[in-house]
Amino acid sequence: MATNDMERLAETLNAVIDGRFSKKEKNQAISTTFFFFVDAQDKEMCKKQLKFLKDSAKAEEYEFDRAMFRMLVDHSATEDDVEIIKEKLDALKNVKGNHSSQIGIMEYMLGVHYSDNGNKHEAKRYLRDARLHLKDTPYHSKIKKML
Repeated sequence: MATNDMERLAETLNAVIDGRFSKKEKNQAISTTFFFFVDAQDKEMCKKQLKFLKDSAKAEEYEFDRAMFRMLVDHSATEDDVEIIKEKLDALKNVKGNHSSQIGIMEYMLGVHYSDNGNKHEAKRYLRDARLHLKDTPYHSKIKKML
């Protein structure tokens, strides 16, 4: 997403968060846009969204989003964060349907985490799987560079 688009998205989201919208509407706006801000590495906007989600979202959603932020933006993931992502990944692999991109993103997250922590073997394992699941997406080339 282009810088101008991200700036407009941030402005719109701030207006929703600070505006007279219901908690449910704010939650929906944040849930819909959180990944864009993670992908853009916008630490401050992610923190603002997480702060709101902590008080208003389901615990499971908040924990997942916090783990994503810690793995992909802050690079401070804990073992609890890793377990949250692994559990969600395992559960998703057992659900019928095409969840390839969701699976790939979680594998990418784990690959980044292990790469950040110097565990090249685990990083490569997860990144190879992610590359297959994220074929024809912008992440495919990112992962290729990491491998």
